[in-house]
Amino acid sequence: MESTDLPLAGRTEAELAARFDAILAQFKQTDAPGLAVGVSLGQQLLYRRGVGMASLESRLAISPSTRMRIGSITKHFTAALALLLCRDGKLNLDIPVRHHIPELVGPAGNSTIRELMLHRGGSRCHLDVGMICHGLTPSPVGTAVKFYARQQDVNFQPGQAMLYNNGGYLLLSVAIERAAGEAYERLLERRLFHPLGMYDTQSIPTDYVITPGIATMHVEAEDRKWRRGLFVSEELRGGGGIVSTADDMLRWMRALDCGNGPVDWGTLTAPPEGAHEASEYYAFGLQVSDYRGIRTISHSGGVIGGSAQMITVPSHHLNIIVISNGAPTCDPSDLAEKMIDAALSEQLSDRYPPIASKSYQSMVGDWWDSNEGMIYNLRSDEGTLKLHAFDSALGVDLKVTTSGDLCHSESGFRDLTFSPHQDSNDELVASFGGRTSKLKRLTSKSCRPPNCDDAIIGRYYSQDADAFAAISSDCGHFKIVLTDDIGVSTSELRPLNNVIAYAGPFSGLISCALTFDIQESRVRGFVLNSVRTRHLRFEKISETL
Repeated sequence: MESTDLPLAGRTEAELAARFDAILAQFKQTDAPGLAVGVSLGQQLLYRRGVGMASLESRLAISPSTRMRIGSITKHFTAALALLLCRDGKLNLDIPVRHHIPELVGPAGNSTIRELMLHRGGSRCHLDVGMICHGLTPSPVGTAVKFYARQQDVNFQPGQAMLYNNGGYLLLSVAIERAAGEAYERLLERRLFHPLGMYDTQSIPTDYVITPGIATMHVEAEDRKWRRGLFVSEELRGGGGIVSTADDMLRWMRALDCGNGPVDWGTLTAPPEGAHEASEYYAFGLQVSDYRGIRTISHSGGVIGGSAQMITVPSHHLNIIVISNGAPTCDPSDLAEKMIDAALSEQLSDRYPPIASKSYQSMVGDWWDSNEGMIYNLRSDEGTLKLHAFDSALGVDLKVTTSGDLCHSESGFRDLTFSPHQDSNDELVASFGGRTSKLKRLTSKSCRPPNCDDAIIGRYYSQDADAFAAISSDCGHFKIVLTDDIGVSTSELRPLNNVIAYAGPFSGLISCALTFDIQESRVRGFVLNSVRTRHLRFEKISETL
């Protein structure tokens, strides 16, 4: 059949497919994992391709019908299910989650269903604390609810801020199945997947039980060999448990686009309170953003050995799904943006220029937030200003607000802004969750090894983490070993002064700051803070190991 012009930029379907093929060309390998891609325009299927290998072990190639993990894209399915139960009268979005999970007698039970869906519940994430305290040892079923039941402190009070939290969606899946009286996994199939013919899509909460027909997740090893990607929890449910295909995901996206599904894009992207004038915000399991002057709805997903991106351009009814099982150098979000560029290039505005670090030279440096226990690093990465945390290697982009402040625009830190202090180059003002902190510059003078070896050495215990920490020193080199009932995690400890130290990255992923509590020349304990974990208290229980 002859290829016709598309209502995008006058291109034919064949021309657009050729552009997409060029974007994917580098991943067409028979000795590496790959990815599957699907693109639709309204109800018209434009493009479906699989490149690379689904399994290097069995030598199976990827196709658009290959089943792979979509990670946190799962979240908006969980939110859709919650909205359906709300419509049924079985779930109330504005009551505390404790109503459905009475075990949550502490502050973790105070968050409402709505706040959990918006990542505004305030509780810590069990996955993050777990990877800090027991590394990549998988946590068994039941660990999450027990974790939240024993919490005596939170990151912040419900509704005060937005901080991405996988654990909130795990609690949502538990609340959903208890409210409905039916297993969460079965509800997804009956209410969402099967009515749309998504028979290759299901929630599979663990990588440790062999399930036929799923692509292997691949992690590249240093010796150019490959390892299996196995996630560190056996209860991957509402936050990231779904396995799907590019074909099934396009069925879902087209249904949301035309309104013939159980929910639609409009329902899932209703702005939360206070976001009505905002162009970018996190809604019900989805991120609403601006990309080169057009509104997009998206969510990314990441598992150990895989990643994915789902994005739609509502104004053009353009839907894109990219799912990878570990293809080298593959960034599904970047690939999806390149596909938008290929389809809509003449209709897009210029990209925002990167922020030149020389324009903010007075803000470049390492900054200590004593209120939040955070260390922010504003660095010049090849002339571009980037935000790091806890001296991590990976920097993220910043944007300039209309008032001239700097903000981190990604969903994980929606409320974080920086502005210069009027009276001092050694102070910044940071705002997070309605709170304002004065940040102090960490200078070479303040960052000196402490003369308190004997004071910080010893054993510590955290009730909220139910974990022990042991700090030791060997010729001035400090080490911290964390242990809980599941496993062990070890990291270098780098003191910055007599109070603050860097720790991590734990599990190769999570870096932290430790703030020591010193009273009358004795260390009483420390508080651990990471990007997603705040105010985790460890009390000293012994001066010796």
